[in-house]
Amino acid sequence: MKFFITTVMLMVGLTVLSQKTIQGVVFNEKNEAIPYVKVKIIGENQGAETDEKGAFQLVVNATDSIQFSAVGYKSQGFSVQSKIDWTITLVSSVNELDEVVITALGLKRSKRDLGYAIQSLKGEEITEVRHPNLVNSLAGRVAGVQTTSGSSGVGSSSRIIIRGETSLSGNNQPLFVVDGVPVSNEFIANNTENLESGFHEVDYGNGIGDFSADDIESINVLKGPSAAALYGSRAAGGVIIIETKEGKRSDGIGVSINSSVTFEQIAFLPEFQNTYGQGSGGKFAYEDGLGGGIGDGGLVSFGPALNGQLITQYDGASFDENGNPLRGGDVIARKGNPITATPWTENPDNVRAFFNTGVTSQQNIALSGANESGSFRLSYTRLDNQGTLPNSDFKRNNVAFTSTYNFSERLSIRTHATFINSSSTHRPGLGYGSENVMYSFLWMGRQVDLEAAEDYWQSGQEGFRQFNYNTQWLDNPYFNVFENRNGFEKNRLLGNAILKYEISEHWNIRFRSGIDTYADLRTSQRAFSTQRFKNGAYREDNVTFSELNTDLMLGYDNTFGEKWSFNAAIGANNFTQETKYKSLLAGQLSVPGVYNFENSKVALKASQFNAQKQINSVYGLTGIGFDRFLFLDLTVRNDWSTTLPSESNSFAYYSVNGAFVFSEKIELPKWFSYGKLRASTSSVGSDTGPFQLRNTYSFNQNYGSYPLLTNSSTLLNENLKPERINALETGVELYFFKERLGVDVTVYQNTAKDQIITLPTSSASGYSGQVINGGEIQSKGIEIMLTGTVVKRQNFSWTAFANFSKGASYVTELPEGIDQYTTGFARLYTTAENTVFYIADAENGGRIGDMYGTGFMKTDEGRVIYGANGLPIRDNELRYLGNYNPDFIVGFGNRFKYKGFELNILLDWRQGGEIISRTKAVGSTSGVLAETIDGREEGIIGDGVVNVGTESNPVYEENTTSVSAAEYYNQFYNRANEESSVYDASYLKIREIGLSYTFPNSWVSKFNIQEFKIGIVASNLFTWTENPHFDPELSAMQGTSQIYGVEDLSYPSSRSYGIQVKFKF
Repeated sequence: MKFFITTVMLMVGLTVLSQKTIQGVVFNEKNEAIPYVKVKIIGENQGAETDEKGAFQLVVNATDSIQFSAVGYKSQGFSVQSKIDWTITLVSSVNELDEVVITALGLKRSKRDLGYAIQSLKGEEITEVRHPNLVNSLAGRVAGVQTTSGSSGVGSSSRIIIRGETSLSGNNQPLFVVDGVPVSNEFIANNTENLESGFHEVDYGNGIGDFSADDIESINVLKGPSAAALYGSRAAGGVIIIETKEGKRSDGIGVSINSSVTFEQIAFLPEFQNTYGQGSGGKFAYEDGLGGGIGDGGLVSFGPALNGQLITQYDGASFDENGNPLRGGDVIARKGNPITATPWTENPDNVRAFFNTGVTSQQNIALSGANESGSFRLSYTRLDNQGTLPNSDFKRNNVAFTSTYNFSERLSIRTHATFINSSSTHRPGLGYGSENVMYSFLWMGRQVDLEAAEDYWQSGQEGFRQFNYNTQWLDNPYFNVFENRNGFEKNRLLGNAILKYEISEHWNIRFRSGIDTYADLRTSQRAFSTQRFKNGAYREDNVTFSELNTDLMLGYDNTFGEKWSFNAAIGANNFTQETKYKSLLAGQLSVPGVYNFENSKVALKASQFNAQKQINSVYGLTGIGFDRFLFLDLTVRNDWSTTLPSESNSFAYYSVNGAFVFSEKIELPKWFSYGKLRASTSSVGSDTGPFQLRNTYSFNQNYGSYPLLTNSSTLLNENLKPERINALETGVELYFFKERLGVDVTVYQNTAKDQIITLPTSSASGYSGQVINGGEIQSKGIEIMLTGTVVKRQNFSWTAFANFSKGASYVTELPEGIDQYTTGFARLYTTAENTVFYIADAENGGRIGDMYGTGFMKTDEGRVIYGANGLPIRDNELRYLGNYNPDFIVGFGNRFKYKGFELNILLDWRQGGEIISRTKAVGSTSGVLAETIDGREEGIIGDGVVNVGTESNPVYEENTTSVSAAEYYNQFYNRANEESSVYDASYLKIREIGLSYTFPNSWVSKFNIQEFKIGIVASNLFTWTENPHFDPELSAMQGTSQIYGVEDLSYPSSRSYGIQVKFKF
């Protein structure tokens, strides 16, 4: 007995002596601490759990083995032996093959099960280099997606198209969905609508640009109609699903801070000549800027060479009747007194110096927490921008709150609300005319010193007369941006709530409702002596919008045996939308600088409209899976739209998609990791906007004291049918070398029928057009996505991706008797020779995006025909100029990691397509662009032929007649001739660069910090393109639409660079 007791005590003592306490930290592949990892002794019930900093302690024996496990990571086991301090890195178990993605109606699915293409981005990817507009974060990252930016800087609209355009007249942009609820991306009304033609377009931004990337957990892009069919008629252009962030477990309340400051410098300016100044025939003298001197009221720069000779100029010294000093441009006070001539020299940087270095600050702080009962996250983001254009700015405040709560094991709720306040004191005017400063610069003589123009009131005429180098046609650029303001303030609220009840293990019911509403007040001020408003003006536009989406869905999910899986759901949705717009104008003011309607000198002009729309829907879906290698999904939906006639307002759509994971059943080489074939087909519909069925009278401006009612010039149609898109998509997903190389190829074809279009009609009918159904568009394309882990070492890794997209939309059919249909235009003036037309030509295999305009008369061989006067002969007959769509788009991203360092580079390549430049047309006509230097002294003999025969029997000889450079460039590049201003729209951009360093956890944990990351960021750093004058990515704006293929005196795009810091506590 003594021996037994002694033996037991000895064994216990040896065990105690062999026990020790180990400690360590668990990280993920990004060197981030992982909380709540289970650390268990294998074969025992003992264990521990890492805290919020990833740290753990555990008492073990040297002979024990321990296992580390956490949701979303591959478990790892180790032998303890003599090791005391541990640093563990867990590898994510969620790969491309089993990734869970958000699909239609907010349903979470394994990407493996899907029979259609979907591409996902994590929130951290779009915050590596933060773009103020969320749409720009997708550029280069998603195959089949084309983004185009506005030219007004931060706060501009950005357009996005998925797989090309499928509608001749409708909205081709995708539907945006936040937490399962559709939200508005519309831009409603513009300064050019109604009231006065003197106002220019102003880009107040698109709806999705209101969102903060810091609040986004993931973005899922549903590219084809098959993927988006469950969203109904609004999703004909695809769907972009945004999932917002939720609270995460932490020790107490978690705090995260993301702070960045970037600086913007203009990246493009027209390439100016600096050899000749303003004037004509080599002569110039300033007197009053109205034509009282020699060429001082003109706009061309074919004046004297800039050789330093003395010439009177607008900033030369003069004096008033009392001998007080003045400038030459102080015309009223000067009263004709002489101006001291000053050296006639170039000012090569006068335009560049006008622009500032812009600054954008984005600050985000978020508080979050979670436990077994629920979670919360409260976030605030502040964006402040001072633009490169003087006095331009943009501010945005985002407050977002997300919460989840489990009332019981079966009943839960999730709520999200975002309040957004955005504003600007000045958004610049766009397009052709004096409200756009680029218009002034392209007519401005190269001798002009703009420093003198900063004091922009004439002496003694403050508030009444601007000071300028040309007061006949142009506004002083500083006067323009500081006095003629376009401001706005927009308050927007988005909210949704999702109530879910688990009826049983397999049945659930979900109720969801969401609202998107905003009020947008825009103000436009015009000072006295403005070119378009000599007595000033004041205008207010009020836009209010609300949209409510509510749906109820019953779902079922089950498995049968070991191989079969089945899910199904039925539901109903109600969508209600209302838009209200009111505009009021004081076209002349009594007192300068007082901007309110009581100060109006003339009768006020008013305009307004209200529009409502409602869609009721029912839908169903089902999915079947067999043995994890065969999957089949079916969906069906029916909409009833109030914008269509009651006889045809009901339209159904469906989708069928299937997937075959052949690598599960076919023995493949070891290097072949995974293979999947997929295919889908669908038929979806699209309705139209309100007020397209019956003609009604609308109020116009009063006729004297009597109200004036007018009928629409377009004959509407009570028998409209919905547009219909039939889609077919096939694809293959392949992974090699233990999933280190991935290939995803998709081929698609969409056929859009019954287009809702407006055809021109005979004026004898009393109408200029008629709304009908007709036309067919067929879109074809291919998308290739490559992902790869090029290098993977303990301290170094290199991952890369590439996206390739190629597609086109062909007009295969138009209504009977119609061969061509004009889908739109980009107008300079109201005449045809000043307009670029977008024409769908079904007879000749035309494509969406084909552009037509005027040019020169030519021989059958394509030689330009000149007149006897030595000038090319313009021809107002429309001809094909090119297509604005690219031949293909490539995005290429690389990520390099070395210990705590990380380098990200994103390239964006667009190849092909044409763009028509009004910068080229105006700057060449005026003589300020570099290419107009040739022939100034010796004249120009144009390359072409002269018809010395008759019109019916032409005989051509080489042109030998010399003309002056001014005559030649005015004729060749005149605004009425678009053919001479066509450029290749190709470009290659370094879209993003980010270099960051994440400090080791062993350092930052001493300060109770979970993560500390600092980096330098840059966007649009370099652009390689054929044209020297402008950024080919930018779009023009006409009304509320962005116009493509036309560059309309765009503002310079910017390159930005700065610093970004991230903290987590």
